[in-house]
Amino acid sequence: MVLSTGMNTELGRIANLSQEQTPEDTPLQIEMNNIAKKLTIGTLILAVVLGVVAIFAHFTLRDAFIFVI
Repeated sequence: MVLSTGMNTELGRIANLSQEQTPEDTPLQIEMNNIAKKLTIGTLILAVVLGVVAIFAHFTLRDAFIFVI
């Protein structure tokens, strides 16, 4: 005798529970995200510093942009 089908069965309930779970980041993923953020901020700061140096060295805007890159 079939009492229920699909998502109304015990396996359907388990499948529904597993879909509701949100995966948490592992410690490695958290650390990699922190390192990526720090590297990005450091790179942007370095680009700004190099841009200022290039402007004070009387580079053209085009040359200063290439210098920063």
